[in-house]
Amino acid sequence: SKSSSSSSPKQWWAVTSQCLHALCALVESNPDALDRLTPGSSLSAGVTTSTQEHCIGTLLDLLSVGTSQLQNLQQAQQKQQKKEQQEDHKELVRYIEDATIYSVRTLHSALDDNYDLLQPWLQKNEAVSMEGLKLLASCCSNSNNRIPPAAKLHAAGCLVTARQLLVLHHSSDTTSTANPFLTLVQSQVMDYVIPVLTQQFMEYSNTFFSTSARTEENGKSCQELLTTLCHAQQQFQQEMADDAMEREIIQKVSRRKEPARMIARRQKLDKERKEKEQQQKASSNEENVAMMQEDANDNNDTDNTKNKIPEERQNIRETMEQARQAWHNTLLPLQLGLEISANLTSIVPMDNFEGGDDDDDDAMMMDEDEWGPDQEAQLLASSNAEQQQQDPLSTYDTVLIEKIVAQQLPDSMVKLLHHACTPIVIAINSNNNDDDKMMNEEDTTAAAVIPPDVQQDLMDIQSKCGSCIGNCLGNLSTWKSSDAISVWKELRHASENLIETINNNNNDTHTNSYDGMEGIVNAMVVALQTRPTLRSQMQEGDLDFLLSFLMLNNSTSKGSNHDKKNNIKPTLQRDAACALGILCSTEVHPAQINTKVCTALTTCCLNSKSAMVLSEILNSLMDMYGDDDTHPQVFEALNVLVCFQKTVPMLKKQILLERSDASPEDVDQWKEIVLNASRFIQYKKGQL
Repeated sequence: SKSSSSSSPKQWWAVTSQCLHALCALVESNPDALDRLTPGSSLSAGVTTSTQEHCIGTLLDLLSVGTSQLQNLQQAQQKQQKKEQQEDHKELVRYIEDATIYSVRTLHSALDDNYDLLQPWLQKNEAVSMEGLKLLASCCSNSNNRIPPAAKLHAAGCLVTARQLLVLHHSSDTTSTANPFLTLVQSQVMDYVIPVLTQQFMEYSNTFFSTSARTEENGKSCQELLTTLCHAQQQFQQEMADDAMEREIIQKVSRRKEPARMIARRQKLDKERKEKEQQQKASSNEENVAMMQEDANDNNDTDNTKNKIPEERQNIRETMEQARQAWHNTLLPLQLGLEISANLTSIVPMDNFEGGDDDDDDAMMMDEDEWGPDQEAQLLASSNAEQQQQDPLSTYDTVLIEKIVAQQLPDSMVKLLHHACTPIVIAINSNNNDDDKMMNEEDTTAAAVIPPDVQQDLMDIQSKCGSCIGNCLGNLSTWKSSDAISVWKELRHASENLIETINNNNNDTHTNSYDGMEGIVNAMVVALQTRPTLRSQMQEGDLDFLLSFLMLNNSTSKGSNHDKKNNIKPTLQRDAACALGILCSTEVHPAQINTKVCTALTTCCLNSKSAMVLSEILNSLMDMYGDDDTHPQVFEALNVLVCFQKTVPMLKKQILLERSDASPEDVDQWKEIVLNASRFIQYKKGQL
């Protein structure tokens, strides 16, 4: 981490930054590259032990030097007087910030589920390892303003990952004693990571997604950034349309040797006159004369210049790219913070279950006759064994849960979701010419189309936020234990806002997507599963809201996860069916409601082409009618048994079609539901 005497600091940091970019790309995209740095892996034989041992240490050294130099440069900034010195100073800071981000980002990615990399570094030199962990904690402290936000969050991610690895190893080792590294990292996560995540979510809620007055210190809001981006994109698209028109005219008239530039520009003026009849005041004769004079000079070299991008058009392109980059740079820390929070709140009991060979799980084939009592008994025994192999939470997890709730991290997520799902309407002026705009007192405005990649960023934030809230509901039993209805209302309100946005954009195929609702609806299911008091507080409007997802089309093709018409993920229908099954199997309700829900479930079941939807609907119907005394008249009137007899073979075939793209856990669950459904049919027919 020492710069060469033959090169300037700026050059050294520039090279270091590029090296870290390359190393990070290898670690994140090439498992073999990471294995070569991991002691004991199959590919590490040709790598020296020194290189492996110094991997984490080198990255932390770069982080330490970078943060130290950033602090020194911050103090020396006021002394820079000349413009040249100021520009050179800014460039050096950019290189150091970039190197700082990628040093800790590489470490964050390398540690992911990689105890074999972490453990040798911890054991080699306890004092050095302790200092390295303290460096990460100081970087992610709220009081540390000298490093970029992305570096701060990656440092927090390193601590969260290290804690999970140490807790996992400590819990699996029955002979282990108190681990000083685990004790330190546990306290660092509680004292530094949780506060920095909570503050980040509150700041984005109060500033970025807020529609209130802005200040320069707070930076630009979501709406301001999108307005700038949409306006730049509109200008660029208009320029590209004009360019295409000019090229088309040039091609048409080149064979007649007419003044191409004159005709192209006249065509552009005609277009502007039609759009702005009341604004056009210039004399068309003077314009034409000027163009004819220019064309007389330019006609001979048209072919040499037609492919060059005019300076004005190039400036518009650069403005659009800068606006797009500003958007992504602003949203990146939030995306990273949500990913770390999802990791932090994924607190589940350990289990010792090890998956078997998939080849042994192929008892269920397309031929229904191959599914017999032996296969049923084998799958049932496997399912029961899995359910019994769960351990309680460790003491470390219990303490962490209390801290997360006390620091109000889940509440900050709920607030963030509320603001992130508020409909955004970007109104931009339809006039592109500032001079023309000044000539018209009543400017026309129109709703802008948000670029598809930007819309995808927003949906990613919304869904991840919902997933984090779902983790909190599922794993933090003390959070909202008596007030779950407030969280439910926020989740439903957020979903309805997204549906409103989808309906408002029904003419735009790019923004007509339900992707942002995936994590939110799943969180609603978790709320019903883990908060029993919530179920009795449901109203008919909540039931209709869940039923609305079953009414959506589900014509997914083989191996497809999206509805081709409305971009609907089957996960939404699966979660809606699960929620309805919970409500109708645990809460007393009239026959009218039961009929309404059963009709929706059976209709969706017979029309669906998704294994996850079919299996969940069958599961819900079994929960609803497993007791013979639960609405038997509805069961008979709606031919639910016939629906089962038609659906089970369909589900078996669909599992064969989708199992190569699905996870082994999902396939096992689907097979288990087929087993239960087959036994359910036999039971209802009186064969059991």
